[in-house]
Amino acid sequence: RILVHEQDRRIYVDLRNDEDSHKIPQIIDRLQDVFGISSISPVVKVKRNLSTIEHAVTWMAKQELEERSSSKRITFGVKVSVQKTAERTKEDLSSQQYQAHLGSMVNNLAPQRWKVHLKRPDVQFGVEIRTDQVYVYSKLIPGLGGLPAGVHGKALCLLSGGFDSSVAAWMMMKRGCSVHYISFWSHPYVGEKLVHKLKRLMKTLARYNAGRPKMFLIHFTKIQEAIRDQAPEPYRNILYRRAMNYVANYVTNKISAHCLTTGESLGQVASQTVKNITCIQVSARKPVFRPLIGMDKTEIIDLAKRIGTCDISAEDAPDCCTLFQPAKPITHGALEVCDQAEKGIENYLDLIHEAYKTAQILEIDEDTDLESIKVM
Repeated sequence: RILVHEQDRRIYVDLRNDEDSHKIPQIIDRLQDVFGISSISPVVKVKRNLSTIEHAVTWMAKQELEERSSSKRITFGVKVSVQKTAERTKEDLSSQQYQAHLGSMVNNLAPQRWKVHLKRPDVQFGVEIRTDQVYVYSKLIPGLGGLPAGVHGKALCLLSGGFDSSVAAWMMMKRGCSVHYISFWSHPYVGEKLVHKLKRLMKTLARYNAGRPKMFLIHFTKIQEAIRDQAPEPYRNILYRRAMNYVANYVTNKISAHCLTTGESLGQVASQTVKNITCIQVSARKPVFRPLIGMDKTEIIDLAKRIGTCDISAEDAPDCCTLFQPAKPITHGALEVCDQAEKGIENYLDLIHEAYKTAQILEIDEDTDLESIKVM
């Protein structure tokens, strides 16, 4: 059994039985993928008296010595903090006195191996004194940082299957958004391989997300065919993306999302120039966040490797963005041309609304059996 509780800006994960100590690496691994956690430290909890604190610090110091090469000196420091509401006892020392006393004790264990270094030590022993107990630790394992997923409400991410959009979704989670998805599928031109890829990306991202995210799978074929047949060829890519935003507007209202998110990176492809992004932007009714806008492709791929989406995104599975590509896409689109082109598409608003009404909604989390999620 595990007990989780919060106190003084700390979250404590207590193992109820010593027999569960083998679970600690697994718990740390999971916590390292939770946004809002700055660092993680395995601790020893002891009673609030000097002898038990000395014993705990001594034990940890010996553990650190065993883990490191005997040929290299180890720098260390001791940091002691006392909870403000903790009443002082006769035995209590001040924080500075604790630090000097425990530091001297650690150094005397192996003076030929330890060396005091307070600014950037190899080992930072931490002692946090609470009202009736003390937490002692020697490791500070980095967390993801950021904000807890969900504290800034919902975002709707346009998920394509490539490297960029899944990384963009992850970055919005890091800043406190619960992310849902909208994806566009032009069947039968694009096969089910894409849908399987999207489901796997969504499951991988669920490790970092809040709640049980939804994906709105939009049948986009009729819209793309209409743009292909009735609009200026150089403007196809811009018009595809404007159409995606028109459908996404319906979805943001349905799920009460506060914004859209895309994986656009400035200048990466023809539709992502300043003027083309401007033409696309006006089709969205909610703010559009582009967390990758200033990143290079190599930076995006490196982050995808860290997240766990890289290998999936690298798989060959054509999406609707590759369909009916113009021979010479416009790179400096004009807003008035886009507006006029859409007016010339027969029953265009009906096609947009039909795409939204016929969307298939998939709910996928970490534990979902993807084979049980069927698409039509």
